[in-house]
Amino acid sequence: MNFKGKFEWILFQKNLFFSCLFLLNIITINSQNWEQYIENVPRKLLVYGPDTVHARGIFCANNKLFTANSNGHVYEFDLKKNKTKQWTVEPFVELRDIHIHQDQIHFMQSNDSCVAGSIKKKYKNKEIIFTQPIQTFLDGFDFLYSGRGIMLGDPVDGKFQFYLKEKDSLNWKKIESDNLKIEKGEAAFAASGSCIQILDDSTFYFISGGKNSNLFTSFDNASTWKKYKLPFKSSESSGAFSFVFWNKKEGIVVGGDYLNPQNGKDCCFLTNDGGKTWKEPIKGLGGYRSCVIKVDDCLYACGTNGIDVSNDNGMHWYLVDKSNSFSLCFDEKFVYATTINGKILQLKRWKNIK
Repeated sequence: MNFKGKFEWILFQKNLFFSCLFLLNIITINSQNWEQYIENVPRKLLVYGPDTVHARGIFCANNKLFTANSNGHVYEFDLKKNKTKQWTVEPFVELRDIHIHQDQIHFMQSNDSCVAGSIKKKYKNKEIIFTQPIQTFLDGFDFLYSGRGIMLGDPVDGKFQFYLKEKDSLNWKKIESDNLKIEKGEAAFAASGSCIQILDDSTFYFISGGKNSNLFTSFDNASTWKKYKLPFKSSESSGAFSFVFWNKKEGIVVGGDYLNPQNGKDCCFLTNDGGKTWKEPIKGLGGYRSCVIKVDDCLYACGTNGIDVSNDNGMHWYLVDKSNSFSLCFDEKFVYATTINGKILQLKRWKNIK
């Protein structure tokens, strides 16, 4: 090797050394920041409603939080003004899910009588409420950005009830399918409205729990369905409560036993093959969880005894708050968890700490 070749080789090694040192420094700093984050997540309690209510449904849009509440009212909390607006004059029975699309507030009543409803926020300076009675207990709904939605109801005559709403319609259409038959003791939990997901125009998912827990998947606009077993404990109070897929292969499902919320065993499972097989995390959740969401490179899960966060797609979980929480949403800066006494817990997102 001539002098020029030796010099270039030495220069290459030097650049490689400093590049590795730089990357190691970034990894070390991020690791230290993550440890600090999970030990003391910046947080704040927001009071949005009476101290007798809680919300199983929450949605964030345009610096406002919309909640579906136990007292049957829809509230809008303005994050900039720190003020609450009540959208419903007369209360419904109990609301369990909510979604905002353009100028419409979609909500779901689940009780002895069930209703899929919407409020048109601006129409000749009046609020117009549209309601559609549904003849089954409703568990949750989900929407695409276009406004197209899917909704799940408890079994009737041995089959889950599945509904579809087109983007320009207010009406929900029931979809019939023989693939939606249930097993003994199987139903869905309406704990946070997150037992159903629409990934794209033709890819639908929902989960069930109870004595049998399953994942139902359709890739052809609900024409046909496949069912995959979920490895939760079998009991009326146990099973899958919430899930999220971030692509057609990778996803997570959480739940457990809501009558034994401190038990963290069999509360979380991960898949990388579209739900065909599932595995447990290395470090599990702190107990039963009713809702899970993916926020950039983090997952957040909440339940009766607290909120956990993971930065490795659910393989390791860390308890960051002990509040009794029901449902989750997020915006550019924060994650929001509904809790008891008309309050919402605001947690700073991990990406804004790094």
